[in-house]
Amino acid sequence: MTEIQSRFLLVDDDDPTNVFHKYILEKAISNSKVSVVSSGQFALDWLNDSKNSTPDIIFLDINMPLMSGWEFLQQLQQFQLDNIPGQIVIFQSHTPTSDQMTIINNLNAEITFHKKPLTLEWVTHNIKTSN
Repeated sequence: MTEIQSRFLLVDDDDPTNVFHKYILEKAISNSKVSVVSSGQFALDWLNDSKNSTPDIIFLDINMPLMSGWEFLQQLQQFQLDNIPGQIVIFQSHTPTSDQMTIINNLNAEITFHKKPLTLEWVTHNIKTSN
């Protein structure tokens, strides 16, 4: 029998934040697999790679160079529905604009907004897992 594993994708250009968030996710959720990419384009490439399983949740930084989190979400809309995870946690501290809300509403995913950093308590109480 195969044990169910929760899969997460961290999309953030800040390495120390990624190390910390990966630690929090692995500590809070047993049998989790956390993949990390440093840009929206790398996340799209990662999701397009057939060797990778679709993550249960994407944790997405909005403020990134080259491709912002919003640009990533716009590109994500082009994916087949089975490639989009069921939940996306967006790291943003202000209310989304109407254009940003349109992007969110066009995704077939549960969207949660959260300020950095993740905490053990927040993850334990707010993240739905496959476990």
